[in-house]
Amino acid sequence: MSTKRTLLLLTLVGLLGAGCASEDDAYTNSYPDATDEAMSNDAFPDQRGTQPLETAFGTQNDARLHQAAARPRGDNRFQRYTEQREQAYSFEAPAGWNVQAQIIRRSPTSYRLWNVVNSPDGQIHIVSGLPPQYVFIEPNPTMAQLGFGEGSSPDGNLVIARYQRAATFAQYHAQLFTQGCRNLQIIGQRERPDDARRLVQKAQEAGTWISNSSVDAAEVHFTCEGPQGPLEGRLATTTTRMQIAGGVSWVGGVRAYLAPPSRSEEAYQIMEHMEMTQQTNPQWRMRQQQAQQAQTQANQQAHQQRMAQQQASFNAHQQRMAQNQAAFNATQQSFAEQRAAFDASVQSWQNNQVTQSQMHDQFIGSIRDETRVWDTNTGQYYDVANGSDNYYIDNSGSTIIGTPGYMDNPDPMNYNQMYEGYDYEGGDNR
Repeated sequence: MSTKRTLLLLTLVGLLGAGCASEDDAYTNSYPDATDEAMSNDAFPDQRGTQPLETAFGTQNDARLHQAAARPRGDNRFQRYTEQREQAYSFEAPAGWNVQAQIIRRSPTSYRLWNVVNSPDGQIHIVSGLPPQYVFIEPNPTMAQLGFGEGSSPDGNLVIARYQRAATFAQYHAQLFTQGCRNLQIIGQRERPDDARRLVQKAQEAGTWISNSSVDAAEVHFTCEGPQGPLEGRLATTTTRMQIAGGVSWVGGVRAYLAPPSRSEEAYQIMEHMEMTQQTNPQWRMRQQQAQQAQTQANQQAHQQRMAQQQASFNAHQQRMAQNQAAFNATQQSFAEQRAAFDASVQSWQNNQVTQSQMHDQFIGSIRDETRVWDTNTGQYYDVANGSDNYYIDNSGSTIIGTPGYMDNPDPMNYNQMYEGYDYEGGDNR
């Protein structure tokens, strides 16, 4: 994933809380819902932001439960709560409730929003935002070759995991959200196209929408047995998918509540009101974008430096190769010159030997009063007695005759003229 796309994706994730960028619908339809087995793997860690039921609900007695249930549902007065650390965003929640709005950072450009709201009597527990592991990359051959299988994290921020549709993602997180419950039962499920449209609109308004993305939204309705009795809840989620160079990334956001059945509708309305009224601080968004731009520039500079170093290393390698080639060529040239000098020396020695041999044969011939003649047909030489001007050999090579200079070939049909001398190019020069 490129640095620019990663930063934009993380920005979108943080700004929308329960949503993020994703893929084109065609890609969404290409991947069926994950199976229960896929949901149970380690790709999705425990929901660390969710409080155990014993902490979230306390140990109320039945009298308090009945008293709270008798209270009219429209008596909640809302006020706006602001995230305190960075004043990044705000939302409306009932006045006097225990509200925790927090931004959790991994780096200047990587963060998630997480809200926890509890009623004063502890009966209603609401959470919203992004799970601890919120950016995923679908398994692909490249990651597999690098040794990153499903459930692993290449950099501590991204997790390798198969894409899950919103309904499947919601069922999985309902199990995490209700860890302190027994007998979890999913009693209803529905698509939430309104959530998907709202997420896309907010991202477009914030300038964080990424093309070739799609959003899937759904909601599950469930019941379970808490420490103090039956509980009911709903969990709404979005999963968003984005095609990137080299793979597909996706993220998921959640919001959920748990409450006694008599207060389930009240809790649901509060949860939805919190979602509808959540706003991002424009000044904080500007600061975040500046930080992301600075990070992008730093990453680009680091990338350019790495590229320059790689180019310099390549150029140095090429220079060394050229130097090695030049040295090799010089060595080959030296070998060739030495071989040529050696061949010339050998040839000179051979020529000298031939000359000496001829002089020796000629000297011996003068002592014996002989001369050397050559058969021009066969290249064979013969030593014959001096005294003739011309020599001829018969066709069988058995008879040589000599004649004075004034006589021609006595029998041209049967004799061939011979060549006289101690050096004959056509012979063996022996």
